[in-house]
Amino acid sequence: MARPKKTEAIDLTQAHDLTAGLIERLTCPEGKAQAFLRDAQSPGLRVRVTSSGAKSYVFEAKLNRQTIRRTIGDVRAWTIEDARKESNRLRVTLDAGDDPRELERQRMADAEAKKAAERAQIEADKLAAVTVGEVWAIYLEDRRPHWGERHYADHLKMAKGAVSWPSAA
Repeated sequence: MARPKKTEAIDLTQAHDLTAGLIERLTCPEGKAQAFLRDAQSPGLRVRVTSSGAKSYVFEAKLNRQTIRRTIGDVRAWTIEDARKESNRLRVTLDAGDDPRELERQRMADAEAKKAAERAQIEADKLAAVTVGEVWAIYLEDRRPHWGERHYADHLKMAKGAVSWPSAA
């Protein structure tokens, strides 16, 4: 079979053995927002091309009678073999009864929860290092513009009386 010309249109209705040259020649048909080129070796793998010319590897399969798509990555960043491996991994996940999109959402939620817990621990550590006397002084300075002199003096007097705690003898 003769090598196809670079200007020759690709038949998007057929699955092809993906090659760098084939992906390079891939263009979006006129009047369409996107088009898909199917891989013959990995059934769920597609190359999506948009009307702007952006190309990416996509995994496409059926789940509960609905088509799901998951972008694998840009064709410039992924090799064809790596994209096939990722497509096969996603297929195995799907065959096991798990939705790869839901697993990714769960992983992201877990990572966000872990970050939030770390931030909360850092804040708690900061607060634990502050003494009551330091917080009281900040409180008094913050509230002073809202109080009269007598009210402020009463707070200072109460704080002085609280310095010595009764011993638990």
